[in-house]
Amino acid sequence: MPRFKQISAGAAAGLGLVVVAPLLISAAEPGQIDRAALDEKQLAKLDQLLDGREATGERRCISQRLIRNVTTISNDVLVYNMRNGDVLVNQPVKGCPNLKNNTLVTNRPVDLLCKGDVATITDFRSGVTYGSCQFSMFTEYEKAEEAAD
Repeated sequence: MPRFKQISAGAAAGLGLVVVAPLLISAAEPGQIDRAALDEKQLAKLDQLLDGREATGERRCISQRLIRNVTTISNDVLVYNMRNGDVLVNQPVKGCPNLKNNTLVTNRPVDLLCKGDVATITDFRSGVTYGSCQFSMFTEYEKAEEAAD
């Protein structure tokens, strides 16, 4: 991914530059999974969970009571299988370090898990906390419609 050096608008004007950085910052769609950052095993697991599904939108919040299970693909990709059959992917802001073999713990007074909420990464066997991560938008994956013949 290209890296851009940030300069102030004043410096850009002094150099005779037109500032178009907002157009260059992100060519990826919101919620798009960076498949290049995943290894073969992680890709296989992700493909199995999302088989026949396509990203259709985003949700700010989900009900914790409706979560059937959560599969950790990597520190950067979590797949939520819901009791109603929905499948959602969350890519925590800057990932969740040390997530493998540990548990995400949220402390919410309500049932909802939302963008911006922070979860603590905890090893329940030892009681050690390894940090925290912040949830992003939840990307919905619905079964792709069959093409009409």
